[in-house]
Amino acid sequence: MTELYLSHLRRIYTHAQTDERRLSMAEITGCEVFQTFADLRDFVLNKLRFPSTQQSKFETYGWVPSVFQFTDREFRRKDGTTFTRHGSWRVGEAELDHLSVFYADVDNADPSGPMLSPHDVANALVDLGLSFFIYTSFSHKAEHPKFRVVVEIDRGISRAEALDLFVATNYAVLGGQADASIYDPADFLFAPPADPLVITHDGGPMPVDDLLASAAALREASPELWQVVERAARPARADITPEQAEEHRAKLAVLRLDQSIRGEVSASNRQFVRPEWIEDYLTEAVGGSRWQTMRSIMGKVWLKSGGDLTRGEMETIFGEIDAASGFRFAHRHGASKTSEIIEFVMSRPVPPRIVDAEAAPEWKPILEREESGIVVDTVEAACGEGKTHDMLTRIARERGRYVYVCDKIENIEKRRAELLRIVGRDVMRFHIAQAHSQHEEFTVAKQLRDIRATLDKLWAGSAAIVFCTHASMLMMDWSDWSDCEVIIDEVPEVTATFTLNARDNHDLLRRYLRAGDLDGQCYPMSLTQEGAVLAQRRRVDAYDRQHYGLLVMLAKPNTKVWVKREGWDDPGSNDLDFFCFSSPENLKSFRRVWLLGDEAMKSLTAKVWEERWRVTFRPYDFERRRRAIPISSRLTILYFSQHR
Repeated sequence: MTELYLSHLRRIYTHAQTDERRLSMAEITGCEVFQTFADLRDFVLNKLRFPSTQQSKFETYGWVPSVFQFTDREFRRKDGTTFTRHGSWRVGEAELDHLSVFYADVDNADPSGPMLSPHDVANALVDLGLSFFIYTSFSHKAEHPKFRVVVEIDRGISRAEALDLFVATNYAVLGGQADASIYDPADFLFAPPADPLVITHDGGPMPVDDLLASAAALREASPELWQVVERAARPARADITPEQAEEHRAKLAVLRLDQSIRGEVSASNRQFVRPEWIEDYLTEAVGGSRWQTMRSIMGKVWLKSGGDLTRGEMETIFGEIDAASGFRFAHRHGASKTSEIIEFVMSRPVPPRIVDAEAAPEWKPILEREESGIVVDTVEAACGEGKTHDMLTRIARERGRYVYVCDKIENIEKRRAELLRIVGRDVMRFHIAQAHSQHEEFTVAKQLRDIRATLDKLWAGSAAIVFCTHASMLMMDWSDWSDCEVIIDEVPEVTATFTLNARDNHDLLRRYLRAGDLDGQCYPMSLTQEGAVLAQRRRVDAYDRQHYGLLVMLAKPNTKVWVKREGWDDPGSNDLDFFCFSSPENLKSFRRVWLLGDEAMKSLTAKVWEERWRVTFRPYDFERRRRAIPISSRLTILYFSQHR
């Protein structure tokens, strides 16, 4: 193979209701191209390994050994309104049907089969002479191993070929203990947790065509091994014969009274519940309603099981899903509503050929909502009340990892000096660095990348603080900084407006700019491919310099630009009025976001972020300094000046 592709999911957000940090399972945050299997392995085990202790298995990164096309995706807000975003989304239609590696998820879910350990599988793969790596999952325990196996292959494979390879490998090597439900288009793997057991081996690639030939022979000899795959691959049908309906009613009468629970039936078993369904429940993806979302999910669980779960098993799965939200459904709706949903779902006939719950017409969910999910802890206090000192004291006390953002370069040294006074003799416990434009040897982005590389070499959990400016924060890609909190000292300026006269050259501008769907009285703007190329140039002629600044602004990943409708539609009569906003979306990866400011919630920045990106601002109080002279006792002098 010449090139190996990997798409990753690394956007972590804090759920506004549960305050849990979770992976956004919808958004592809980037794509990497590798020349060797070893390079891909090192990226997964190092760059995608979660950098800190996790609260749950959903606080993690994810990856897919394929690539996705950019598409438009519609999202729903809590108030029922929708909005569209253009980006790379984890949807089957956008995925290239080409996997760069073979993978398997061993969960040892069959109690009648052998309990395989990572070393058992590793020894078998070594005997076969294959290159591979194995890492344990978040749920792994010594008494119940759970782990992922990734094997080098000698050519790319389709999803259908991956299924055949899975059945053959599961039979010959994995003892029938691997999960068959992770080979649908756009299915992804959870990346390594913070402290996994890892096993690697350098051998040769899996000979795909030889193994597919062996799989074909195995299928002819043992067709029953393919039953689970064939059920998943068969198209859904909604037609039910009278005989099937009667048979289902008789079966249901027994299942409704059966409170037994099989050991493998659980919301954590992908055979019954997909992880993204729990994400849907926490975000109330269906109609903004917890009740509607739960009914939709339980319907998909019922269909995915083939209508073969007992009442006790349905109640168990229901309760485990609700537990992810702190039992909010049970507290709000009570046992009667729980019983009502389960009764309704179990009364639905399941045609024998409906097995793919995502394709079932009755339970097809609407598109999930996707908002920024950012929660900003806001410290509001007047100048002199000690908000900065309190934050620096907290940093010195807790000794975590922080990015401290100052409004001006000259304030970086002031904050650094104050921190050193507070830390005192413990200063050697901190790694302190700074990045700003007065370091003329390197760009700010290069400085921050080098600092990040240094942090990655330090002991896990070692204390560090990195100082930078508002301008650096707004332009930087922080996706690798999820082990840090960010403290924004003073409210940043995130809006700008400017006018461009393009009456005679509007056609040229359209070569570089693309207008999206009408948003109020403005069009959201993006770059064409030609515009993206021009924005990367270091030198441009006087002709292109007129709009070069606009292109560079649009090339920044978190800058959003709109243009007034009348100017874009009728450039011969109107100037082009542009409005630019720096979004907070590049702050999503941080463990926690802080904002320190005098009346920060009244600022335009807070209003824009709250209205446009649904940022939640959470007040944070602290012990304020006592003033020598109370404000109420001070004299206010009002005056006018000719100068600002």
